[in-house]
Amino acid sequence: MRRTLLALCCVSLFAIPTDLLAERKDPLTGFLFGLKIDAGVGELGAGGAFFKSISGLSSESEVVDYQEGGVTGPIKKLPGRLKYGNITLKRGITADKSLAMWRKLVEDDQFQQARKNGSIALMDQSNKEVARWTLVNAWPSKISIETDEETGDLEEVIVLAVEGIRRQ
Repeated sequence: MRRTLLALCCVSLFAIPTDLLAERKDPLTGFLFGLKIDAGVGELGAGGAFFKSISGLSSESEVVDYQEGGVTGPIKKLPGRLKYGNITLKRGITADKSLAMWRKLVEDDQFQQARKNGSIALMDQSNKEVARWTLVNAWPSKISIETDEETGDLEEVIVLAVEGIRRQ
């Protein structure tokens, strides 16, 4: 009985249609993020920059409580102001100065010139683009050099303030 059941299980595993296996979408185990900013930011506009980690890529609506029907009525939840998170990108130290040049525009009170549209692309292990987000009016609110706590390596950290994020 056990051998028959085992044989049926093995046969059923191999009988899965291949088109179902082809549609399977596993989470990525290795990835890279590419940042490309519209022209005017040195080399960053032409070739882009690549980062090992990202955080803060978010869209959020404040929640507003609205009481309907007086004191005893139900409280409804309504969307309030829309805001986008500050995006933090990290990479190893490179000779590329384009991020520092972009930040310098803000430091020199050239804020309007610093506001740029661009995009962030998620690349898989074979450097194939998997997802892309468009950034609206991005500008570097912070740039710093920090030590990666896990590896001890120095890394460049840039924080982008954005007025809009759209998934493409």
